[in-house]
Amino acid sequence: MSKKNLKNVFVVIIFLVSLIVISLGFWSNPFSKILLGHDSSMFYYFGKGMANGLIPYTEMLDHKGPFLFLIEFFAVKLNLGVTGLWLVEVFFLAMALFFISRTAFLLTKNKIASVFIFPMTIGLFLHIYEGGNLSEGYAVALIANALYLFCKLFLNHKLASVEYAWIGVLGGLTFFLRGNMIALWVIFCFSLLIEGMVEKNYQKLVKQTILIFLGGVVVVLLICLYCWRIGNLTEMIQQAFVMNFRYSATTWNERLKMCRFFLEVLIPYGLLALLALAGISMMTNKAPREQKRLYVVLSIYFLANYYTVVLSGRPYLHYLVTQLPIILLFLAILLATLLKKAKSSVTAFFICLLLLMIPALATKRDIQNKVLVTNRGTEEINQNVKQEKDLADYIKRHSTVNDKIYVHNLGANLYLLSNRYANSRFFVLPAVDYTKFPKLQSEFQQALTVSSPKYIVVKQEILDQPVNDSNLDQTVLKILQTKYHPVDQFQGQEQVLFQKN
Repeated sequence: MSKKNLKNVFVVIIFLVSLIVISLGFWSNPFSKILLGHDSSMFYYFGKGMANGLIPYTEMLDHKGPFLFLIEFFAVKLNLGVTGLWLVEVFFLAMALFFISRTAFLLTKNKIASVFIFPMTIGLFLHIYEGGNLSEGYAVALIANALYLFCKLFLNHKLASVEYAWIGVLGGLTFFLRGNMIALWVIFCFSLLIEGMVEKNYQKLVKQTILIFLGGVVVVLLICLYCWRIGNLTEMIQQAFVMNFRYSATTWNERLKMCRFFLEVLIPYGLLALLALAGISMMTNKAPREQKRLYVVLSIYFLANYYTVVLSGRPYLHYLVTQLPIILLFLAILLATLLKKAKSSVTAFFICLLLLMIPALATKRDIQNKVLVTNRGTEEINQNVKQEKDLADYIKRHSTVNDKIYVHNLGANLYLLSNRYANSRFFVLPAVDYTKFPKLQSEFQQALTVSSPKYIVVKQEILDQPVNDSNLDQTVLKILQTKYHPVDQFQGQEQVLFQKN
């Protein structure tokens, strides 16, 4: 085998091994002993509900964009159970890794550097994906694709018309996953505007603007038309955008705390030091003018997207997922610079080995916690899963598919396992302060009394220590005391089942 072919085989192996290891950290994988996470189960509930005729937003409430629920719907329609969801997740992950590596090669012309960044960050992927099936995990594939096209445009000064339009399509789809994840399009389109005006190349600028805009508009029109057709357009706008904007509202002090929080997430992987070295490398590299200009735009994008990560002031690790493409691109630039200085293959090997050893301890921890635990389980996990399955089995045996249940603030796994739906669109309380949405609060309370579910499931800790009314726990408790009685079989467990009198 020639040296070139050997390198290509090595690149493919690194890519596939990274893809497999990361995908085995998804809780939807066929070997998983863990049920879907809180948010993940909610999204899958949407997909299952849509497959059974429920209308998102009007009959199922959440503040994520409609494209996420269309992805979940497609996963359900594969008729492979949760494994179908895993296959969809693997597709999006492969798409993200593929376009990150293509962009890295576009800038570095180094195949090894373009894929070795994945084993360097496997631990980080596992850590911040948090079990998978979250909007950021799907968005990162679209972002990586668009980043590749933008970088190609900056370096080559042209794209095919369909590529311009595709940038707009990707932006539209990302916008309808979650509206605050479009920093890439904002920064690069603004950069194109400045470039066109400085160079006075208005014909090119108009073409770029029209084609990118048309691509985005097509997505907006199609999704809005779909929502209008099923009768939820107003609710979609209210929940996916108005409620999401209110959800992201926070103080600057909270955002500064989150800025520090996410920086600390990167420290165990040595990424702060490596990113600083990458910055020095980009400043000192004797790169062509176009590439230097691109480095500036990429740096601005790095900061802008990081702001969207901390925007809501919430310490959710998966928010950092959208930062992965630009982090890995900077690492590839650094690695390519170091490999270029290597005078022999042996030196290059030790450079790669050193960079792999920096995050080794954190990566080992994440593989143990996110892969081995996911696919082997622990005594506590297995016990909790058994309890949920026992609850679901009891509900299935003592109700019909038309009976409604309500699971209070516990995710949607019990709905999925029991094949039952909620008594209202409030199948799970959304992550907002209900005191700021009095109409939703009133609707929730009314649904519990007018459309009382046959069964209600609550945490034992809520029964032991009722919390304040911001999560409506007091309302649920009052109804339990007057209209329901506990099922003896499940008293004293972590989740208590109540049956209607």
